Amino acid sequence: MLKPLRILHLIPQISGGGAEQQLSYLASKLVQMGHQVHIAYLRNGPSTRVLPDVELHCLKARSNYDPYILWQLIRLIRQIKPDIVHTWILQMDIIGGIAAKITRTPWILREPSCQLAYNNTWKFRLREKVVGLSAAIVSNSSGGDSYWRSHYPNKRRYIIPNGLPLEMINEIIPQTSDHENMRSINKVLLYAGRLEASKNIDKLIEATHRALKLFPIKLIICGEGPIRDSLEKQVEQLGLAAVVEFAGFIDSQKLWSWMKSSDVFCSLSDYEGLPNSVIEAMACGCSLIVSDIPAHREFLNEAGALLVNPEDPEAISKAIELSLSDPNSTRKRAETAKAITQKWSISFMAEQYEKAYQQILKNRLFL
Repeated sequence: MLKPLRILHLIPQISGGGAEQQLSYLASKLVQMGHQVHIAYLRNGPSTRVLPDVELHCLKARSNYDPYILWQLIRLIRQIKPDIVHTWILQMDIIGGIAAKITRTPWILREPSCQLAYNNTWKFRLREKVVGLSAAIVSNSSGGDSYWRSHYPNKRRYIIPNGLPLEMINEIIPQTSDHENMRSINKVLLYAGRLEASKNIDKLIEATHRALKLFPIKLIICGEGPIRDSLEKQVEQLGLAAVVEFAGFIDSQKLWSWMKSSDVFCSLSDYEGLPNSVIEAMACGCSLIVSDIPAHREFLNEAGALLVNPEDPEAISKAIELSLSDPNSTRKRAETAKAITQKWSISFMAEQYEKAYQQILKNRLFL
């Protein structure tokens, strides 16, 4: 029987994106496994998660650079006395890492992406330096692990894939009333994720415009981000107002319902770690068109998806046409991809983190 642990997770906010979602899965499961879990964060949001039996600590901050954050973290760590501090996202990697070092608490960070996600700014250089103080690094992909191996080849590192709530996904009913009428007359393409340049959503819109010559298509774009205005202007200029819908941020269960009723899920990122939206679409049995990048190749090949050059609207358009014109092959690819996800349960993810925590603490005893 393993000794129950006291774990303090640090993250800027507990609503919104993929990291927040993964933390909510992990924290809840660790509590079920008998551990005491705390989360310290700076901001609530429109979709703040309900986490029963997890101790939440909302810190005060006038800005992301408020030095008072560091003082609060030091005080909180000394109060809670966690066995492990676990940081999520750059800001907390830096501030939380320094606080853990000052309090002499073992600290690990989670790497969600890969080398291409980081430019040569002072923030990322500072993070690279501070990570030298960590006890271990956990990446959700080989690309993330490779990035840190190049900086700290002798540091303890782990690769732990993201977890999926497979039972919840399986219980979701396809389709919602929002799109019943639209679905009966159109082929549905779906994108979900942050609206930023590296996602190549503009190329997807251009490819949809080209594919309209052969199929009646509806493209639904879920998510928010800095380039939404420019994407809306592109849609207007191409005369696609009736074709492209910007759905904004939607909750996971609604998204899974749309994934189960859409013809194709498209993700054309220049780089990724282990992308939540792609693996969720796989678990929902939705056919995939994804960018041909190492992150996607790590868990997908031509048997499970159509892989395309994300910078080439013509290639993307041809992939859309192939997916919609050959439903039997498309269905087989979706079934193959869905089978892959069955190993990515939340329980498996939590068990791997638990082993990592225990190994780090055991190693510390012998230092």
